[in-house]
Amino acid sequence: MDAENSYGWCAVDDTDNIVGYSLLKVEGKEGFFELTVVHQDFRGNGIGTALFEERIKLSKSLNLSVLTLNHWFKMSSKEPFCAIKYGFSLSEVKLNFWLNQSLEYGYNCMECKKIPCSCKCLVYKMNLRING
Repeated sequence: MDAENSYGWCAVDDTDNIVGYSLLKVEGKEGFFELTVVHQDFRGNGIGTALFEERIKLSKSLNLSVLTLNHWFKMSSKEPFCAIKYGFSLSEVKLNFWLNQSLEYGYNCMECKKIPCSCKCLVYKMNLRING
């Protein structure tokens, strides 16, 4: 990934410890919401939402046309609530998305607990262009 087209945000606590992190990757006029992570002790305080909003704000200022978010379906988190709240819509379901990578690298998925991974990826998109 080209660092020129990647943006990151950190949330810190009162002692400057990182408690949240978020990434945006840009390819042409499309933005890809990469990960958002908030330390478990700080969840529920609006940190993830603030990081999410910062990515949308930058995407609009960069005049991107579409945003894409990949959500790993989990029984505990069936839809990305923040994405739905801000207008993302489900556009595609990719079954066994990490199958080849899990076989190649031999990792045991933290969600499905399998090798090969059988998780599905739900692809959400948001159009930033209001009138074409």
